[in-house]
Amino acid sequence: MEPAAVAAVFIGNAPDEHDAADMLATAFGLTLAETRVLASLLAGHTLAETAASLHIASTTTKTHLDNIFQKTGVSRQADLTRLVMRIVPPAGQPGP
Repeated sequence: MEPAAVAAVFIGNAPDEHDAADMLATAFGLTLAETRVLASLLAGHTLAETAASLHIASTTTKTHLDNIFQKTGVSRQADLTRLVMRIVPPAGQPGP
């Protein structure tokens, strides 16, 4: 006799940087401006590129990043990326 199925595979689109930023914003109470900065950084942009694309000063971008660090309890962009990877579910799985 064959055993019953023990696994299922769900295929879907992986969350993009905007989805990930929105999930983190909800979890940690980020403002809209902080969420925009986070989405840009998650897309691989530097702080300078983020400031230019959002039409804000570099110092403002840095302030938003500092606020994100404070709210999430991390102190480096690499740690922020790891946090996002832990919170954002893989494609096709429901969120936390």
